[in-house]
This record gives sequence, C-alpha cells and structure tokens, in this order.
Amino acid sequence: MSKIALVLLFFCVTLTHSQSNLVHDPIYSAEQNSDIAIRARIAEGQSRAVMMQVYFKTPDAPSYHHIEMRRQGDLWTGNIPAEYTHSTLLQYFITALLNNQTVVTFPQFNPYKQPARIVLLKTQPDSRKTTEKDTIKTAPKPPPPVTGKEEAVATKELQPLPEKAQTPQQSKTDSSAAQSRPRGRESVFLILSPEPFEETQSDQLVFGVSVQDTALIDFTTINIYLNGENVTTNATITDFIITCQPENLAAGNHLFKISAMDSSHSKSFSNSVSVTVNTQLSAPSSAHFSAHIFSDLRQERISEQTETIGIGGGSFRGHYGSIDYSGRFFLTSLDTRNQQPRNRFHFALRSKYAGIITGDAYPRYNDLILWGKRVRGIEGYLRLGFFNVQVVYGQTVRAVAGSLISGTENPVQNGQTIIDSLIYKYGTHEQNLFAIRPSFGSGKHFQLGFTFAKVKDDPSSTTYGSDPQDNIVVGPDIKVVLDNSRIVLRALAATSITTRDISAGALSKQEILNTFGDVSLPFDPLDYDHILIINSSTTPIDISKGASMAYDIGIRLDYFNNLLRIGYKSIGSEYNSLANTWIRKDIQGLYFRDRIRLFSNKLYGMFSFENYQDNFSSQNINPEIDLKTFNYSLHYYPGQGLPRLGATLRTHSRNNGVTAVESDTISYGNNIDILSIDNRQNQIQRDLSIYMGYHFKLADFDQNIRIDFISGNRRDRFDEKRDSLYFSQDLSSSVGLFSLRTRFTPKLNTTLSFARNSNLAGELSEYKYTMFGLGADYMFYKDKIQAFAQFQSTMTEGTSYSEQSLNYRRNFFRIGATCFLSPGHRISLEGNIFAIRDKSDLNTIGNYTDSIFRLFYEKYF
Repeated sequence: MSKIALVLLFFCVTLTHSQSNLVHDPIYSAEQNSDIAIRARIAEGQSRAVMMQVYFKTPDAPSYHHIEMRRQGDLWTGNIPAEYTHSTLLQYFITALLNNQTVVTFPQFNPYKQPARIVLLKTQPDSRKTTEKDTIKTAPKPPPPVTGKEEAVATKELQPLPEKAQTPQQSKTDSSAAQSRPRGRESVFLILSPEPFEETQSDQLVFGVSVQDTALIDFTTINIYLNGENVTTNATITDFIITCQPENLAAGNHLFKISAMDSSHSKSFSNSVSVTVNTQLSAPSSAHFSAHIFSDLRQERISEQTETIGIGGGSFRGHYGSIDYSGRFFLTSLDTRNQQPRNRFHFALRSKYAGIITGDAYPRYNDLILWGKRVRGIEGYLRLGFFNVQVVYGQTVRAVAGSLISGTENPVQNGQTIIDSLIYKYGTHEQNLFAIRPSFGSGKHFQLGFTFAKVKDDPSSTTYGSDPQDNIVVGPDIKVVLDNSRIVLRALAATSITTRDISAGALSKQEILNTFGDVSLPFDPLDYDHILIINSSTTPIDISKGASMAYDIGIRLDYFNNLLRIGYKSIGSEYNSLANTWIRKDIQGLYFRDRIRLFSNKLYGMFSFENYQDNFSSQNINPEIDLKTFNYSLHYYPGQGLPRLGATLRTHSRNNGVTAVESDTISYGNNIDILSIDNRQNQIQRDLSIYMGYHFKLADFDQNIRIDFISGNRRDRFDEKRDSLYFSQDLSSSVGLFSLRTRFTPKLNTTLSFARNSNLAGELSEYKYTMFGLGADYMFYKDKIQAFAQFQSTMTEGTSYSEQSLNYRRNFFRIGATCFLSPGHRISLEGNIFAIRDKSDLNTIGNYTDSIFRLFYEKYF
C-alpha cells in the first residue's frame, strides 16, 4: 500500500505543475477525406515547448492515433492524415512538453475524455465570392462551443499602429481604421494574429480574432475581408473566436478586416491588420518533410552500483504527392539478447487506398483478438471502401536461451522429465503471429469484418524453455452508424483454441478419442498440424460448450448533450488470445456510461455503472464473485478569472455470496487438527477525489494554485467476525496536495508544492508521508539559456505489522540548464542527487546517496 501511495502522490504533484497555456484555434468543421491542418503555440511569457503532438480518433474507436507536430518559429504545425477523416466526426486533443518538464494540453482539462470535435463534411463547390462593396450578407450561424475555448487563447494587448508604418494599400483601403487600432478590450474585436505588419509565410498565416463582448454584436452580420474581397464563407465563427486561414497568398502586403453590426443594427464595429507574406514560401505540400532526433546519456549510481545508459532516437514524416511516409526509431544500451527487445523501429508508406509498415507495428483489428500487440515484421492494408483487408506477420517474442544455475548438464528437450535436483532458468521461445482481417464497408455507415489470428511458439528456438504454445482465434465484428454518427451500434465476437504444450506434437484422431473418451473429431489432427497442433493439452477440445467464447455488444448515443454508452460483454474462462494477452477472462456483465455537458460546456457530469460476474463459468471450485462499480463525477470550468472545481466518487464492491466458515481436519501421526477455512468475501471500496484550480494575479504576479484531496477506504463487512489470527483487510488512505506556481517575470518562475499522505492497514500498520518541494527556472542571455533548480524533501514515519518503527527521509536535489541553440534545437545538462537517511528498525543498509547525471540533446527539422 505504501508504494502505491507514493506513486499516486508523485503523479498528482507532477500534474499540478502543468499550468502554461497552449494556444490553439479550435477547428469545428473540415472536409472529409482531406488532411486537416493543426496549428498551436505556447502563450507568450510561458515556458518553451520542446515537443508537441496531436491525438485523434473517431468517436467509436477505442483508442487514439497521434502525429508529431513540427516547429516553425513560435508556431507548431501538423496534419491529420486524410485516411482518418472519412467518418462524419473526429475527436482530437493536443499535448505539449515544455522545457521545464511539464505537460500542457488543449483542451486544458481532461482532454483524453473530453476532446475537441471536428465535424467532417462532404466536399462542397466553392461559393461565389463577394466584395466589401456588396451588401452585408448573413454569415453562418456560429456552432455551439464544444470545449472551454475562451480559456484556450491567451489574449494580449495590442499597441496602436504607428502612422508612419502604414502601407500604401492600407492607407488607401482603410487608413483610419489602422491608425486608430484600439488597445485591449476597448474594441469588440481583438485581433490575436497576425501581429501588425508581421512578416510570415503563406502556409503559416492565420487571421484570428477574439470577440470581447458577445452580447454586443449580431453574429449574423459578421463579415471578413481580405484585400477588400469578402471571404466570410471560408471563416470559422464561434461564440468567442473567429478564424480565417487563406490559402496560396501571393508575396507582398495584404489587409485583413472584420466588421459587424450591433444587435439593433444601428452601429457598426470593425478592426483590421496588415501583414506581409514573404517571397520565400514553405515547401509545397507535395514534398513536405519534418524530422526529430534526440540523444540521452545518463550515468546512474544506485545502491553503490554505477551504470552508464545511452538512449537515442528520432522520427520523420512527410508526404510526396498522395503518398505519406513516416519512420521512428528508439535505441538504448539496455537492449540485450538475454531479454526481450527494448529497441524500437519502423518505416511506413501510406496512401488513401493502400499502405505498408515494416519493423515494429501495433495492429488493431478486433478488441477481443488483436489490439495493440507489438509485432516485429510487416503489416499492410488495402482500403477500397466496399472491400478492405488488413494483414500482419511477424515476431511477438524473440527467443532467449535458458541457462543452468546448478546441477549437471543434461541433454533433455522440452516436454521430457527433468530430474528434480536440476535447477535452471527458463528461456522463452520465439513466437510468431499471423493475422488477417477482411472487411466490407468503409465504416462511415457500415462495416462487417472477420479477423483470423494465429500465434505459435517455435519449440526448437531455445533450450530449457517453458512449454511452447499454439493458438488460433477467429471472430467477426460489425459496426452500424446512423443519424450522422449520433447512433453507433457495435458488436464483437471471438472463439479460441489453444494447445498449451506442442513439444510432443499432434495426436491422431484415435488417440484423441482414447484420451478424452467422449470426443470424436470429424478429421484427423495429424492432417492439419500445420494449422493447429491438437493433443491432450488442447483447450477446449470441444468448442460447443462455449467456455472459449467471447463477445461484446454495445450502443453509443449522442443526443441532448449526453454521450451515452450501454453494453454487455462475456469472456469465457477458456478463451485465450496470445495476440491480446492482457484481456481479462472468466467475466461477464453489463456496463453503462453517460456524460452530460451543461451551461455551454462549463459543467460536465458523468455517471457510470458496471455489474460483472467474475468466475461465472464455474470451471473450478471457487465461488462466483459479484462485482459492482459506481462512478460519479462533476467538473466545473467557469472560464478565465474564476476557479475550476471538480469531484469524483467511486464505489466498488466484491461479494462471493459465502456466509459460513468451512472447516477441515488434518492428521499427522496420532494428532488431528481442525483447520478453519474462511473464504468469505464481502468488501466495499470507496474513493473520493476533490480538486480546485485557480489562475489569478497577486501583487501583479501571475499565480496558479491547485489543491487536491484524495481519500480511499476499504471495509470488510466480516472483519469483526473473523478469527483473531486473520489479518484485517481494512485499508484507508488520504492524500492532500497543494501546488503554487508564480510567474514573477517572463523570465522567472517558481513552484511551491506540499503533500501529506496517511495510510492505515487494519489496526496494526500505519504509514505517513510528508513532502515539501520548491523549484525555480530562469531565462537569461537573450532567452537562449534556462537555468533550473529543484529541492524536494520526503519524510516517512509509522509502524509495520510487526510493530517495528519506520523512520525514513529522502532529500532530492536537481540542478541544470538548457541551452536553446535555435528554435527546436536544444541541449540540456542536469544533475540529480538523492540523499537517503533511514533510521527504521528494519534498515540493514544504513544511510546512502544515489545520483543521476544526464546530458540530453534534441533537434527538430
């Protein structure tokens, strides 16, 4: 319990540091089957971003894909590939790693569960363009906001344009507007980008405007002009942010203007800005390329053992014409033939209709059969809409030789008896996977797929290995999408056959009958051992009993600001997929989840319920366990200047229905003892989490405060009725967290953190942790170097079950600097010292000091 509490404490404290603003103009609609350009930056005065990624998926997909964004000055750009935009709706969020090792996101709060959304529309013919001389047309009605967009843009004051700096074109078109450009909130339209007379490139230019008073204007009268031409139909208009991204602007000066009428149509508002497009344009989209490399050299001294670790890697991506290509590699000195591979690499070529990946692939065909398993080999796909196929072949486990630790070398093979006195280390067999999934339908409205997966160990690949296995899994999946993706029906099913030891080979049809008695196969297994080896370890030998079946049926509804999911799943006790080894088996039941958005997405509520039966198949003597879980959460994001609040309550119960204590007798010699067997389970676990976050100014300094309280307790309803020798199962834990980040100047930031954790196991064991931390970072030398320092002290006290005292203290010191050689190009050096002072009764090592020194280099292209 103590280790879990420490991990939880560290994770929560780390999260409290993520306070910088990631600025991104949300995209609300885009064309189907086209790349979607994503642009973002870090708010002025905040820390620098060293890496930024976009995660995206369709609402019915169980997990996200991601791409790395490329840095272009202060702007980060990336394209969501067209192959993922064939549906009617796309969810996405952005994450950025800052140079102070914190992570910021858009949306700012809970982006994984509450992402931004893009409505994907069919390609429409170009609308007729009008001029500013035309009568003001009605602009599209702004869609309702999906996320807290008013918090996504860091507004800043803009100075009036100097009269001498006006371009001839601006003076001719609207010189009065340029000369009287207002400061801050004195205008209903605050132009966020571009900066006045900014020099930029055509593909990086975005006209962004913040609406300062939404009640003052009539949104239907908003018009946007580029060099006097009305381009409103190309703009995205929301309640707070208006954006327009022109394409293929010629080199030279250009003027943007926005105008609108008030609600009574008696007064007009406008604002404008001039920008210069450079003649040196970015590379054409037909040959776009970006890359990223890094290296990390560490020297670690842990428990008086020193080790030098080298890590390096990189990635690249681009496209040429209609072909997208990408690659990634990760190399570490920790990779060794005596273990499974730690290095990773892959290269991919993708287009709208076909693609191929070599190296390490992570195919996702069917949740129950193959979902995210690493396969080192080759994967490909063919997508024709009405017919599609995915296929993968490669190695999932590499061979690692076993070794004798003691005893005499004995030339035995797998499956034969090894003498009891021989002690040896088991190796692993090489394991290979082949899977194919043909499907019918594009998935936009309907798709029916069938997945076949075969995984087999090679018995000859290693000596002294564990039992080699052979496994086949097959099953269908179907998806039906209705009412513009508001209704999604999805069903999956699969069945498996596994032979747990193939070292002795297959049995004949007669041998199977002799072994199992009542089983008569319609074929001879010896004729099909190249497909599956069947012998006495095969399970199930009779698939008609259903123990090796699995299915999951569900529906998703998106109506009235509610996202509702209801489903039922069952996974048999003998179901086994070596392509999805972490799936939970022998469980069935109902699940229900609902999330509601209220008050313009400022209030989120969530309720979920799960009722599962564990060990439902009763294949063993253990009783069936009833598992019930309730989740309630409420989160309030009122907007800038107000605190953010949230609370989550989880209740989980386990009950196996056993109410009586059983007994058994044990005889040894002339003595007989009665053994008490207490298998009763009736426990309830309650976890509560409350937080408050607030961004405010105090003494003209920006302050970000975060306060969390987390508590958990588990109660055994039979605790008072159990034998006195029975260890109590009652547990309780509480964690309090506080973090304050202050920005004294754009160059100096500090972080103050405090945490307190208390744990009680039964009535005998108690642990308490207290943590205090202080950190700072400072930019100097023309913002080319950032120095940082951190101190953290953790104290532990308490007693164990044996009533021995615990008295532990760890002081952590971190100091270093990062040099920004150029945008997207940095080198860091840091040192970490861990001073351990242990006065516990159980301490046999004494006091010691650990250290980690790190040199990190990174460059984006």
